[in-house]
Amino acid sequence: MAYFKMLDRVIEEIGVQSIVGVVMDNARVYVKAGKTVEATYPGIFSVGCTTHALDSALEDMYKCMGSSWLKTVVDKGNQVDKFFTNVGKVRAMFNKIVDTQLKGPAVTRFATNFEMLKSLKTWKNPLEHCVCNAAWVHKLVRQEQVATFNVVTHITVDQNGFWKDVEKVMVVMERIVKLLRLVDGPGATIGKVYFGMNVVVATMRSLECLSDAEKVDVENILMDRWTFMTS
Repeated sequence: MAYFKMLDRVIEEIGVQSIVGVVMDNARVYVKAGKTVEATYPGIFSVGCTTHALDSALEDMYKCMGSSWLKTVVDKGNQVDKFFTNVGKVRAMFNKIVDTQLKGPAVTRFATNFEMLKSLKTWKNPLEHCVCNAAWVHKLVRQEQVATFNVVTHITVDQNGFWKDVEKVMVVMERIVKLLRLVDGPGATIGKVYFGMNVVVATMRSLECLSDAEKVDVENILMDRWTFMTS
């Protein structure tokens, strides 16, 4: 009720005639406040936050999908990113080859893992050059970091097809991230959202890199989040 009272006060300040809708967080307490707004002001509608719904859909794919292939790739990517960013001598070696910094994900938005993977893909050659360098030895790191050193080395030299898997995850995430950026940008975008979601779902159905079961998993997660947001 507290959230509705806050909205009610703002609506009265702005003027009912100047408002067509309120955009709410997708948590149930906010949804309830939005429904109360609709009941109190028939001319105002409540809509969930599309950005939050899309980001949550990506996080659901990470947590819930069948064989967790997306989780495996994202976790490996984060391991490589953190190692080359946080270990001083490793970072220095990388920066001798290319003067740049890898992009890490933001804690509060799962979609930024796409930028992390994109950054790794962009700088794949310098990363491989590092781990194939004669100076790439255990002495670069502390004793407690040796195990991680070995894991990151194996990932980067593509021992188990990591880079091919990165491509697959990026193809899936990119469609959703593009729509997320659209709705998160300036201006009114609600009219583009429904068409955009239809395009995303249709695109997922046609991706050759996904098995039939994976396509079903992706679509179900997207539609579950979409239904929750719009209901």
